[in-house]
Amino acid sequence: MTGAGAPFPYKKDPKDSVIRIAPTLPPLEELDLACTVFINCVKLSSVEKLLKDY
Repeated sequence: MTGAGAPFPYKKDPKDSVIRIAPTLPPLEELDLACTVFINCVKLSSVEKLLKDY
């Protein structure tokens, strides 16, 4: 993954809402681990958002 705001000029994401995933052909084991971590981060973020809105 690239750093926060990478797709935007001067790395300033106005809504702080975009990430960019740009794999370059890592070994499958590393890609599998990265996907697992990413999925868990999305789940955690979703739960935090739901709890905040509750």
